[in-house]
Amino acid sequence: MTFLEVRPAVLADVEKLSAIWQEHMNDLAKLDRRFRISEDAPAHYQKDLQTWLGREDARVLVAEREGRLIGFVVGWHVRRPPVQTPENMGLISDLCVDGHARQGGVGSALLDGLRGWFKDHQIEVIEAMVPQSHPIAQAFWRALGATDYLHVVRYRL
Repeated sequence: MTFLEVRPAVLADVEKLSAIWQEHMNDLAKLDRRFRISEDAPAHYQKDLQTWLGREDARVLVAEREGRLIGFVVGWHVRRPPVQTPENMGLISDLCVDGHARQGGVGSALLDGLRGWFKDHQIEVIEAMVPQSHPIAQAFWRALGATDYLHVVRYRL
């Protein structure tokens, strides 16, 4: 297997990351129509990524193999109200890997890359939004020891 590099994302990565995200969302939509995105969603996502790159409470890392971006992760430092513990939480809002590169530990390498950043922010607990309809993502997190904490339900008016 070739060398996998995990590094902070830069502005030049944004267009490719948006394409990986779009592929990921299209795959999710095949499993559950509620994940459908609008035609202009990739452009909006690019703008969001550009903003996140400059935020102190966000960290975007990319996985690169042989000069090709094959995945990324978006981590957040979330401060919860002081009535909840722990007050400092980590949140993984996006973990996307190119469909042709899902084997070989890319997701684990991206998560490992975030560990130091989370520790620098005194974060000991991470939450991730994992689609219920995505058995591979569910298995990935369970293999790491993650357990169910909260079920989000959707109610249509």
